[in-house]
Amino acid sequence: MLVLASLGLSISGSNMLVLASLGLSISCSNMLVLASLGLSTSGSNMLVLASLGLSISCSNMLVLASLGLSTSGSNMLVLASLGLSISCSNILVFASLGLSISCSNMLVLASLGLSTSGSNMLVLASLGLSISCSNMLVFASLGLSISGSNMYLGLVGVTSPVQRHQPLPGPELEDPEVAEARAVCGALPGLVAQQVQVCLKHPGSLQSVSDGARRGIQECHYQFRNERWNCTTQNEEHNVFGHIMERGSRETAFVYAVTSAGVAHAVTQSCSSGNLTECSCDSSRQGRSTPEGWKWGGCSDNLQYGVQFSRKFVDASEYVKATGTAKDKKRRNIRTRMNLHNNEAGRRVVSSLMRMQCRCHGISGSCELKTCWRTMPSFSEIGDMLKRKYKHAVQVSPKMRRRLRRKSKRRLPFGKGDLVHIHKSPNFCLHDPEKGILGTSGRECNKTSIGSDSCGLLCCGRGYNTQVLKHVERCHCKFVWCCYVKCKTCETQIDIHTCK
Repeated sequence: MLVLASLGLSISGSNMLVLASLGLSISCSNMLVLASLGLSTSGSNMLVLASLGLSISCSNMLVLASLGLSTSGSNMLVLASLGLSISCSNILVFASLGLSISCSNMLVLASLGLSTSGSNMLVLASLGLSISCSNMLVFASLGLSISGSNMYLGLVGVTSPVQRHQPLPGPELEDPEVAEARAVCGALPGLVAQQVQVCLKHPGSLQSVSDGARRGIQECHYQFRNERWNCTTQNEEHNVFGHIMERGSRETAFVYAVTSAGVAHAVTQSCSSGNLTECSCDSSRQGRSTPEGWKWGGCSDNLQYGVQFSRKFVDASEYVKATGTAKDKKRRNIRTRMNLHNNEAGRRVVSSLMRMQCRCHGISGSCELKTCWRTMPSFSEIGDMLKRKYKHAVQVSPKMRRRLRRKSKRRLPFGKGDLVHIHKSPNFCLHDPEKGILGTSGRECNKTSIGSDSCGLLCCGRGYNTQVLKHVERCHCKFVWCCYVKCKTCETQIDIHTCK
């Protein structure tokens, strides 16, 4: 009692009765620790702590206090109601990451359905992602999941998956870089098990995969900018193109081909520029002379490695076993063959457009010796050829022995480089959110065009609205001596036509 009083603690009957009824130890040592931490030991706070089943032993209290964490009843109540463990180990993990665990932050995390366990927090931190409330809200509003899914196109947002020389805490016997790669690869969106294994084996290649996927999507936007379907992307969890990808149409065939080609193109480019340690320039012909009198040299693009990597990584998701009824599995097998065919068709386009570049050597450019190497085309050239293949895509149907055949009665053959599809494309005229179709209402059209961007085709016969815009600019500028520029002001009218 003397000890309690010396600490300035109330020893009134009501408080003592509350403490005792809670079965709380009121030994001098415990009380001294609590008081030295500046923790209130009043009946109300103690009652809240005990009713939550929270341990208030000295060791736990010391950890909480040393972290500067409030242990008041209101905060504890919120933590417990969220089902969040406040054991020392978890608290230490949160604190080591510099994460605030105040009630407001915890409420935001929980309302987003985000796990706040130590392992998940470590993965998020290893990705360099801020996990403050504001960022979490943004992630959630975009529908972005931190868990894996089944389409690698979610990697378009990856900028630097593995940060070297910043190892994560992990098992003592595990190499820091291996632990880091394991944490990152397991948290990236859209990867199946085989893709995670490729990621673990080649963590540095993920930046190239991200660049390739982004390259493919941007080219899709450009190629279809004047079409009814303009390759619109959406903020979906594992499918950036939305529900349109659920249908095996020509548009889906193009997306698979262009993104597969994008990954092969980006990985090959990284090899040539020396950004990947596991590959370099193609040295298979280096130094060889030809009958024409020129010599292989320079840095030939190692497309073989890029194609093999794309085949191993991109195609992996198609080999995931289908679940469900026999009909579901059959439908999945048909779609799998279509996707794999179009993936390969995209890579074949890159190979077919490879060209040779040469440089002359000799006095005054006499070209006594010529050095040549093989180089990839620009990705816009790849996109142009794939768009031409899209226009002549072949509709196919399943055949025995796991092959595809042309659906039309003419039974004309189609090559491995052709795009194939199993469903007819919708007209994309009217808004249909269930099918992922935005419609063409409000799209700008070209009144004088006769192509796909014409108001007649793009507006699907619904007509269009015309808005007149005035554009004022400086014109007919002349230099006057000395020394200023004199210009006139010109006003032009621009007609903007939008679909009804």
